[in-house]
Amino acid sequence: MTGHLADLALVATLVILFGIGARRAVRVLSGRMRFEAIEGERHRIARELHDTLSQGLTGLGFQIECALRSLYDNPVASEAHLEQAHALVQSSLTDIRRSIWHLHPGTLEGRSLAAAMAESIRKTTAGTPVRVDFEVIGTPRGLARSMESHLLRMQQEALTNALKHSSARHIRIELIYEPRSVRVRVADDGLGFDTVTQSLVHEGGFGLEGMRERARQLGGELTIRQPFRGGTEIILEAPVRRKTDLRQRAS
Repeated sequence: MTGHLADLALVATLVILFGIGARRAVRVLSGRMRFEAIEGERHRIARELHDTLSQGLTGLGFQIECALRSLYDNPVASEAHLEQAHALVQSSLTDIRRSIWHLHPGTLEGRSLAAAMAESIRKTTAGTPVRVDFEVIGTPRGLARSMESHLLRMQQEALTNALKHSSARHIRIELIYEPRSVRVRVADDGLGFDTVTQSLVHEGGFGLEGMRERARQLGGELTIRQPFRGGTEIILEAPVRRKTDLRQRAS
């Protein structure tokens, strides 16, 4: 009988110790999950702020440069460029606030993805010497807002990078709807692959990695290459998924 009591006491002790260990493990795991969630959210906000500020400041710089060039010869044009610069500041501030609160870009509000891209391109390049052609290929269709947001941000980042670093004179942007996928293609006639990829890598880790992360969130593929004719071509292709699939992948 005494032996049985000793065995029971041992089992009880082991159960208690196991319970304490399990609770500690749960606390450690919970703390780790909270840390990873916080780090993930910090990274998301940093990426969104980088993309928003990069596009806004690039467009702002172009508009101010154009305003200064025409200040004495054409004051009316100079004033128009300054008004466009002011509008870019306001829209960038709005997008920054929306990014922090995990909202979609304001450019998408009440617009299709194609219209949002066209408006973004117009705001960024208005009055600049760079020619930008935008074309929608295929039959447009509604996509999940999160997918539209990632595709728009990728297009903005690729365009901004081409304007800042490639010395391109002509940029072509395509939004391509396939039966089972959507592609965004940004091609320029600038300095080429090495210059563009190096600038993307050195954008605080958010240029190239940011686009790769967006491709991952969409379950798609990012391709950066130099065509035989020169310049740089950036393509993001993503499968068209159900909205629930996109929410699960993002989480």
